[in-house]
Amino acid sequence: MSSRIALAGFLGVLAAAWVAVAMSGATTTPAPPKPVAGCLNQALTDGFWNLKVTAVTLGTEPEATTPAWGATFEFGNAQTKAAIPNSVGVDYPKLVLSDGTTLDMTTTSELKFQRAIQMATLQPGAQKSGTYWYRPDDPATKASTFLFPVSANNSVYNTSFGYPVKNPAFSVDLTCNKG
Repeated sequence: MSSRIALAGFLGVLAAAWVAVAMSGATTTPAPPKPVAGCLNQALTDGFWNLKVTAVTLGTEPEATTPAWGATFEFGNAQTKAAIPNSVGVDYPKLVLSDGTTLDMTTTSELKFQRAIQMATLQPGAQKSGTYWYRPDDPATKASTFLFPVSANNSVYNTSFGYPVKNPAFSVDLTCNKG
């Protein structure tokens, strides 16, 4: 009998503690899954797309005479059916500079992207090459990370394609090289 009373008392204390936590609004939010990550010249796949950043070099931006950095990459379809990257949630690439500045298509970063990849119908196994050109304030500032995110505005998880990983975005560390 005394063990039942002790158990009931313990459960009462436990329930009171749980109610206190619930009433305080304290919640634990799990960390978002990490993107598929790798280095320069490393072939990556999220099971749907393939990505390989092959070079980051100082050159001259197309249609300009200004010195600019170019991040050259290969992007391809790893699925068994044709897909248009933009239609299944692939967003525009972004570059992160060593000082933490993120350059993307919506900033005044002078980032140029060959849209022929974003809007192309890629057959299974097909890949296209492209270059992201960027002009930072200081030409000596090289990008440290190449990001190829999945659009937050697209419900790709509800499409007939789906993604086989929890976070199909790519993150390429440009300070390491697997080539």
